[in-house]
Amino acid sequence: MPDFNPSVFQTICSNLDTGILALNKHHKIIFFNKWVADRLSLDTENILNKNIFDIFPEIKNTRLNSSINDAIKMGLPAIVSNIFNRSPFPLFKDRNSPDKIFQNINIIPIKQDSEPYAIIQINDVSASIQREKALEEQARKRKKIETELRTTLEKLKHASAIKSDFLASMSHEIRTPMNGIVGLSQLLKKTHLNSAQEKYLNTIDSSVNLLLTVINDILDFSKLESGKLLLHKTDFSFNNIISQILDILDTEIRQKRLNVSVEIDSELNSLYRGDEDRFKQILINLISNAIKFTANGNIAIKVKLLNQQANHSNIKVTISDNGIGIEESNIPSLFEKFTQADSSTTRQYGGTGLGLAICKNLIELMEGKIGVDSTPGKGSDFWFEVELEKAANTSTELPDHSQNTKISEQVFSGSILLVDDVVVNRLVAKSMLEELGFNVITAENGQEAVDIVCTQSFKLILMDCQMPVMDGFDATRKIREMEDQTHIPIIALTALAMKGDDKKCYDAGMNGYITKPYKTEDLIAGIQEWL
Repeated sequence: MPDFNPSVFQTICSNLDTGILALNKHHKIIFFNKWVADRLSLDTENILNKNIFDIFPEIKNTRLNSSINDAIKMGLPAIVSNIFNRSPFPLFKDRNSPDKIFQNINIIPIKQDSEPYAIIQINDVSASIQREKALEEQARKRKKIETELRTTLEKLKHASAIKSDFLASMSHEIRTPMNGIVGLSQLLKKTHLNSAQEKYLNTIDSSVNLLLTVINDILDFSKLESGKLLLHKTDFSFNNIISQILDILDTEIRQKRLNVSVEIDSELNSLYRGDEDRFKQILINLISNAIKFTANGNIAIKVKLLNQQANHSNIKVTISDNGIGIEESNIPSLFEKFTQADSSTTRQYGGTGLGLAICKNLIELMEGKIGVDSTPGKGSDFWFEVELEKAANTSTELPDHSQNTKISEQVFSGSILLVDDVVVNRLVAKSMLEELGFNVITAENGQEAVDIVCTQSFKLILMDCQMPVMDGFDATRKIREMEDQTHIPIIALTALAMKGDDKKCYDAGMNGYITKPYKTEDLIAGIQEWL
């Protein structure tokens, strides 16, 4: 048998970053390179000319064993990987390491002078396997996180739905009895009262308005948090808004004998485009706070033009007072929800602590900014800056409602069907409508209303929404189905005041929407276009 010259392999393979073993037909090791020697846990002396199965008994009865035999006996090449084959060569990262390396093994049959040999090439794929494992672990963790996020999102959606349902329910349940209080106190004011009775009624009105403000604050903040509050742009005048607000707050200003000054920059446009109602809400909050926290002295309202472009103006509004002021340490948290300067402020002055948080959210929704400068004991300057679009026609005069005839003095006639399941609400609305000249027929639920409409004709129907037996939505649909050429105006008269409730009414076939509590003026304003 010719001698195998290992020097050929030694020259070629000594510096390869891969393992090389050479076997003869008797499975004896006739060559191994430095890479293999470095990764053997055995002493490399006396390995040459030893049977590979004596050196590596672990590979007996394995696919690797079969592949070596096939290469020597039949000249068949093979690739063996311990990614799938769990019994490769017991090679390690180094002699002292307990960590076996992952291997891809190529078995190459060769012949020299008709003698068969097997060249075994061992590639360390540990790094690749570790990367794959790391990627698999990352994928597993990512999938777990995604599952957890989906679960959390579903829980948040469920919690949000519960919160919305709770707020809607509470709003409805509070507005319903408030409607009775507001309506009856308004009716009572039209009777002969002595000074004490009139004082008591005014106190009831103030208390109801305060409670309604709290409810609206909570609902507004909920809408802002959920991103459901949208701005509606109309033409408005700062002069008109501030004048209306001071009229509303006139009683409180007079009671505290405060001096209120208004300074509006002469360079401002007469009209701007923006959400007039939200600007009123912001200014009422800020001016009310100035009144609340100023025992006596002055309040100054300033509207200043900062700069202007062709179509827009940057405007700063400042409400200054010489009230109790705010400690510097309390200012950072002042615009957070349910926050006041300190707990004693809540006890002494009242409030929900939502007003400034709502102002901040509204201003940010307008892409503006809001802040305060204050000195304890000397007063505060609350300010906000916004960019507003100039109205297209600055010469347009806004309607002067003060010159209009009071709608409560108008006289009407004809029959109205009033549908409400609450006795007090029927009493209030019926009294208001009859005082205005209407003939009023009442029904306690939607089914009664449908039955009555079958036998009588009406100028208009005022429909509550949530009622037993049949609600106002189904009743409206039934009435619309029964109509032929006639179309009776149906106006929702409801305590449902959440976003989207008006759309539900219109989708059911109603023509208008009035929320409780309401006064005679609100009632007529909601129905007069249909009469």
